[in-house]
Amino acid sequence: MPEGKTTQSVAAPAIAIPITLARAPSQPVSPSPPAVNSPLRASTQRKTRRRVALASLDPENRPHENTQEDYSDLVHADCKFIFEKADRDRRQLTAQLKKATDAARKFNAEKVRFNAQLRKLTSELNESKQKNVDLEQRLKESTVDHQIHILREEHKRILEELGRVSSSVSRTIDSKRDESQSIYLSGVNSSSDIAQSSWTQAEQLMLHDDQVVPTGLTSIPPTSNSLMGLPPLHTYNTMP
Repeated sequence: MPEGKTTQSVAAPAIAIPITLARAPSQPVSPSPPAVNSPLRASTQRKTRRRVALASLDPENRPHENTQEDYSDLVHADCKFIFEKADRDRRQLTAQLKKATDAARKFNAEKVRFNAQLRKLTSELNESKQKNVDLEQRLKESTVDHQIHILREEHKRILEELGRVSSSVSRTIDSKRDESQSIYLSGVNSSSDIAQSSWTQAEQLMLHDDQVVPTGLTSIPPTSNSLMGLPPLHTYNTMP
């Protein structure tokens, strides 16, 4: 450098070195499962959602740390992620609820139909049982009626047989009686008029047929002699 001139050092301009974040894995790393019956703290839940939200963003769109704008972007991404997840869960639950409602409605319809069929079958079963009881009762009555009819026919046949025997016996008795009467009348004197003769002289009527009238009864005793030994009627305490 020439003399007399002051030297001025020129500082080199500062070069801004961009800070690049390491690429996050394509799939968010799920935090370790908490212990049983120990809910996560609010700070832990926020950190977890933050990592998930950052992992879902592209590397060039990821906000820088430690700035208010970065924090707002992180909160916005966190809320957006939560809302989207809640909306997906809501749609999924709504679909499941609709499916369950349709299944319950279908089940209730089937239940009503099955109950109606059950009532119908129960009614038909009761009617069949009643018809069976009626048929058994009619069968018993028919059996009894058949037995009574058989007994009636048997009794009728026996009565008819007895009627024929009785008629035969009656005819035999009538013939024997007519024969005896004819024999008796043939032995009476045909010249004497019994209706005009006096009954007090009945001893004059004699039977001439000794073969018909037994011995000792060849004459009718007079009525006056037959009533002589009888006491008066008022002396009897009871009729003999």
